[in-house]
Amino acid sequence: MPPRAIVRQRRRSGGLRAVSGVLDKVVERKGWKRSFDKAKLLASWDTVVGQQLARTTKAVEFRKDRESKETIMLIRVQDNTAASFFTLNAPLYLAKLRDVLGDAAPMQLQFTVGKLEKIARTSKQKVMRLTATEQKRIASSLENTPETIRNTVQQAAEAMLQARLERQRNGFVPCPICGTLTEKPEPCAHCRITLRQPLVQNWSSKLIRNPDLVIAYAEPDDIIQCAQFLALEYLLGQLEQLAMQILTADAPELRMYLEMSARTYVALHLKKSVNQVTARDWRYLPERVRGVLEKT
Repeated sequence: MPPRAIVRQRRRSGGLRAVSGVLDKVVERKGWKRSFDKAKLLASWDTVVGQQLARTTKAVEFRKDRESKETIMLIRVQDNTAASFFTLNAPLYLAKLRDVLGDAAPMQLQFTVGKLEKIARTSKQKVMRLTATEQKRIASSLENTPETIRNTVQQAAEAMLQARLERQRNGFVPCPICGTLTEKPEPCAHCRITLRQPLVQNWSSKLIRNPDLVIAYAEPDDIIQCAQFLALEYLLGQLEQLAMQILTADAPELRMYLEMSARTYVALHLKKSVNQVTARDWRYLPERVRGVLEKT
């Protein structure tokens, strides 16, 4: 069992608010908050620990604990020696992260031993640059941002997008649940752990019975996102099975159940009420299921 260590940092109030605190509110208003926070942490960790120590670590996740509401930064280290070293020096790195990230800095550091799997950049690789269209799109989204911080916010947004494109070029793909870039086309490590929680299983059953529940979560937390993923996976299997039975067993009476399941699946996928699902929404269904519904 890999050693894990958690170090807590107390929040201090008062004094001048860091510019990054203002940025957090701006990016939250623009809908960037989740990916922006993670990108800042991933980009800042190597700077905080220094080039030499960065070779033995990798910042892999930034999340909020559902119960304590504290932000946690998960750091993967190469061995037990590195884990012990960083645990002892965690208060120092928490302070440095706060200097760099302001109020967005994590309240806890959690270290775990594992493979780093860092991708080395060869000398032939060029730094990913944003196109003029991408830069204009970011600039246009900041029209209502105060001029005093607009340039800073734009630079941060461009750096975030640049880092994401660079990781995608190196083969990273989005986690199908939270969108965090991962090495494999599957749920990230954090989401895999969350999927096993009983609370997620319970919520998944609730969403299958009443997909309208997901509408209440405009910005769902990890539990709801993972429950939605499980529910959609279950419904997808049910749709395929019903469609196959209708086609092979000549059981048209099952079409009613297929349509009910299809409406539930689409409503949950689009986060809309079941009553608002129309025949046009069938395009989000698997081809075989869609064909059965349109034919019968």
